[in-house]
Amino acid sequence: MNVQAATAEAVSGDRYHDLFDTELFLKNFHIEERPTARFVRNTLANVLRSGRIGGARLLDLGSGPTIKHHVILSKYFNELAFSDFTEKNREALRKWRDGEAGAFDWDSTFRCVADLEGEEENWIALKESFRNKMSTIYPCDVRNPNPLYPVLSKPFDCVTSIFCLEAACSDDITFDHVIRNVTPLLKDGGHLIIVNSLRQSAYIVGDVHFSARSLEKEEYIRFLKSAGLDEISWYEGEESAGGHLANSSGVYMIVAKKKAV
Repeated sequence: MNVQAATAEAVSGDRYHDLFDTELFLKNFHIEERPTARFVRNTLANVLRSGRIGGARLLDLGSGPTIKHHVILSKYFNELAFSDFTEKNREALRKWRDGEAGAFDWDSTFRCVADLEGEEENWIALKESFRNKMSTIYPCDVRNPNPLYPVLSKPFDCVTSIFCLEAACSDDITFDHVIRNVTPLLKDGGHLIIVNSLRQSAYIVGDVHFSARSLEKEEYIRFLKSAGLDEISWYEGEESAGGHLANSSGVYMIVAKKKAV
């Protein structure tokens, strides 16, 4: 991937509605097991085993058409809410949740997670449990002061955003606003989990380059602290998010806790 060319041509914002190809994205990024998925799954598993994170309700912001990264989280929460900017992605989530024909096949992910937890033969039960916990699929725009507008939801025990937030931001000011928009969705003492690509300015779906805002660790921590988050942990891997489909140099995960007022 040519970084300069991709960055110069990249689109963002409302263009996702008409230019984002849901089926091609699933085929390119999720049809095969990638090192990034293993990093996310294994890192989350280690964090969850520490007992730091759990509760009744989890919200994922900017889910795209995928549930892949949340299977490992599912047994720690009673309700899993998903959301996305585009109707096409929300429809892909609904089709899988409702067991409709033509839905993307996530069975390999459930097998991997069950195997990781030493329960390989129980992967079907894990899948059905996940499906039963998968509740609302919200429209969302993290640039909005209420990302779930017009819905006014009670705060969640955990909010996740996996390969989303930077793609919604064109500059530091917008990113600062986005973090401040997301934080009120958390209960006091709740946890924010963010996963994204290191030093990535664009990724490709088909012939379209989508932009992403790249921040360094110190910048990210500064924005999180200013939004009222602390107890920040940073985990980093060398795995590329998409190989030739993205110009990242690795992947990171952040876990932060919302201060009690």
